[in-house]
Amino acid sequence: MSFLDRLEKVRKAGLLTTADLSTWFGRPYPTVQGWLQGYDPWGPNGDAAREALNVLEWAIKNRAGFPVPVHLSPIERRKYVRRQRQRHDGRISAAHPAR
Repeated sequence: MSFLDRLEKVRKAGLLTTADLSTWFGRPYPTVQGWLQGYDPWGPNGDAAREALNVLEWAIKNRAGFPVPVHLSPIERRKYVRRQRQRHDGRISAAHPAR
């Protein structure tokens, strides 16, 4: 399955917005938008993105903090996704701090 297919699958299953994914991956919003348009991440940042996607897929599959609760405000969503990211893999947060 391609990176885009995997990303779309987690976006839908986790009830994630593009902004949520930007927070999870610690990447700028336009970068994640590009991924959702079919651009594949590459190089060391691409490797980190694929690892973060692996962790997100695991969290969604195991219903560990996902899907994101729908009643959260945009600010609360960002905090919630950031907490889930830190909870599931501190290495992601250390390598790519969320904004």
